[in-house]
Amino acid sequence: MKTFIALSTTMLLVIASLSMAAPKPGLTTLSDDQLFILKTTRQFKGGEVEVYSSSGYLVTSHRLIRRKMVIDFKNVTPGSYRIKVKKGASIEEFTFTKN
Repeated sequence: MKTFIALSTTMLLVIASLSMAAPKPGLTTLSDDQLFILKTTRQFKGGEVEVYSSSGYLVTSHRLIRRKMVIDFKNVTPGSYRIKVKKGASIEEFTFTKN
């Protein structure tokens, strides 16, 4: 029984240390046909979120005040949009297609 407890404790410590050492993604997204949900780490908080149309025109731009932002594409024309998140030298780009 002592061996089992020691082995399980060691496994838990190894798993916990690996999860802490693994790099966390800077941005994660969820989307459906109408909404684009952006979740960031603290690195991008205070950055700028820009939405561009397929022809390259800036549709909207907002400052990322919180770590989560929901972009509503309900009232825009169908097409492909490029979402750019930037803060300092860090830039991430995503595409969203509204049908």
